Amino acid sequence: MKNIALAIQKEQEYLDEKLNKGNNRANIHDYLDRCGYSDLNEFRKDKFWYNVANCNITSVSDSATVLQPLAYANYQNSTPFCYFVEYDKPFALVPISLSKEDEDRYNEAGLDCFKPGYDTTGGGVIITHNNDFRFCICVSNDNNYEGYFLERTFELLKEYYPDVYGDGNDIMYDNKKICGTVTFRNESIIVFAANVSLVDMSETIEKLGIVKSKQPGCLPYIENIKRTLKEEVKLWLRL
Repeated sequence: MKNIALAIQKEQEYLDEKLNKGNNRANIHDYLDRCGYSDLNEFRKDKFWYNVANCNITSVSDSATVLQPLAYANYQNSTPFCYFVEYDKPFALVPISLSKEDEDRYNEAGLDCFKPGYDTTGGGVIITHNNDFRFCICVSNDNNYEGYFLERTFELLKEYYPDVYGDGNDIMYDNKKICGTVTFRNESIIVFAANVSLVDMSETIEKLGIVKSKQPGCLPYIENIKRTLKEEVKLWLRL
């Protein structure tokens, strides 16, 4: 039976034996096998999620007005946190460089605009409905492998929508992009954000003339799916 807490302890014993005591014959597998881990990659993944779940993440849920600057502040201060964006109408996440003219056009289309404080979308614009599922997680960069977040998000969606598939940092359904993700970091923290489209906003995107490299779409309706996805993510983090 796997015991990740013991395996992490044994890894430290191995490192001490190898690096501090100069025992070049020490083998990491000899230590991890005793804890149920014969696959080093499996150990690294479980270690990552164990550390994520035990890093005292602060859970935040508030309006986008508060959350976007908060994300930037926490990113700068290296404070682990998770937030779920809740807002009462569709809105746009826009780059810092967005012109006043374009912002006025978005407002006229019924969209409030928010500037996260950093350009995470390559200068692009994200149009999201208030009933979409959007979350952001910031944790320690100790493990230096943010790919686990995207993998876990994909596995979560596939559990409820078996036909989804990955395409780079995006997740697709019926040849349309239904989830975009972004990851960035500083020296001590990884920031992962995902937007899962549950409402079709393609007409608004087209009307505003926003060019997308992948056709936008949305996932089919499942009752209470937004709440279900949120609870699943909270379980990842022991919130």
